[in-house]
Amino acid sequence: MSQRLFKDLNELVDANIISAETASQIDAYYQRKSPASSNRLTATLSVLGALLAGAGILLIVGHNWERLGKGVQTILAFTPLAIAQAFCLFALLHRNDSQTWKEATAMFLSLAIASCIALIGQIYQVSGGLDSFLLTWVALCLPIVYIMRSSSVSLLLIGLITWYACLTGYNAPFSYRQLIIPYWYPATILLLAPHYFRLARQSPPGNAFHLHNWLFAASFAITLGIFMEKDDRLFEWLFIGYTCLFGIYLLIARLPLIKQQKLSANPFILIGTGGILVIFLTWSFNWLWIELASNNQHNQDEGFAVSITGLTLLLAWAYAYARSARKLPLTTWDIPSLSPLVFAAGVLLLKNNPIIGILLCNAWLLLLSVYYIRMGAIKDHLGILNFGLAIFASIAILRFFDSNMPFIWRGLIFLATGAGFFIANNLILRKRKRMAKNAGV
Repeated sequence: MSQRLFKDLNELVDANIISAETASQIDAYYQRKSPASSNRLTATLSVLGALLAGAGILLIVGHNWERLGKGVQTILAFTPLAIAQAFCLFALLHRNDSQTWKEATAMFLSLAIASCIALIGQIYQVSGGLDSFLLTWVALCLPIVYIMRSSSVSLLLIGLITWYACLTGYNAPFSYRQLIIPYWYPATILLLAPHYFRLARQSPPGNAFHLHNWLFAASFAITLGIFMEKDDRLFEWLFIGYTCLFGIYLLIARLPLIKQQKLSANPFILIGTGGILVIFLTWSFNWLWIELASNNQHNQDEGFAVSITGLTLLLAWAYAYARSARKLPLTTWDIPSLSPLVFAAGVLLLKNNPIIGILLCNAWLLLLSVYYIRMGAIKDHLGILNFGLAIFASIAILRFFDSNMPFIWRGLIFLATGAGFFIANNLILRKRKRMAKNAGV
């Protein structure tokens, strides 16, 4: 406990505001809490130390590499691996109760594996690209996650397998050329799932759990396009699939384990809300609707094309939403979570009516803006209220570049948006002052 808090407790006891017993309980609480925070910091610094030490060894060896023979090079390639394994064995046998030791040695071993793979490949001219190197690295490091119970290595593997999936699955962003589908990606995610659920069962969940949420949410969003069918007729299903994924994120954000976390530890609501807004704002322009109508007329003799991945995500979202809605009263339904239904229905039913489709997207964005403004007013939360106003401002800015509206009307809309920011925030601040004044009375 800090000296400042200790002094404050003594002052409160002397002033008879709290009893000595209460002060002792507060002191004991902070004494129990301090080691946990210290251990997390120590574990983080130890992992960083392992990273720096591994980088230093590589630089030292690499400086004199060309002067050594193949035999010496091979021995040096396996030396960091042997040292790292020795440290891991020591941590398991003599420091098994120290997560700091296990995290640091596990990360050291993971880097040593990568170094050994790269060096042996270079020494003996083993063929293979970056994708095969990443996949081999992931495969050899997977057991470390469970043997050492290392969350840092698990996070590293999520990043590596995402990198591998992008290398093998994407020709270029938004490309329709079908490359190799990286089936090892979902297999690796499934193999890491038990470790993730073990972190979720901890009470309370630690920083490792929140970091896994961030990486999983970002990884799924990055790699989803790889598993969508690449076909001109399925152009709209790519966006439907992403909208459903973001809608599922919003439903995950409702779960008690996730909902009770602060906003920075809830990537599902941040990525889900942001992704849905980006998609609707993009489809509020006419060029996508015109391209969709053109594709529909060109392929209308070939029948209705369905993306298996997109349809699966749509059904998964519908099932998850139905289960979630049964637990909530009608008045508390989360309107943003309905975005996948609105988008899918609009795109599939309004293919030949671009104007109505554009109006639908703008109307839904306006509804979302009103929803967040109202929620911010009810919860007395300036952040949520200003977020709703920011959505409205985004609509106004985009329409400035996308319509033949006279400049006088554009100016009036911007004036109204600015006035809305000022008035809404002023009303909330006045409400807080009244509440504070009444509480003081």
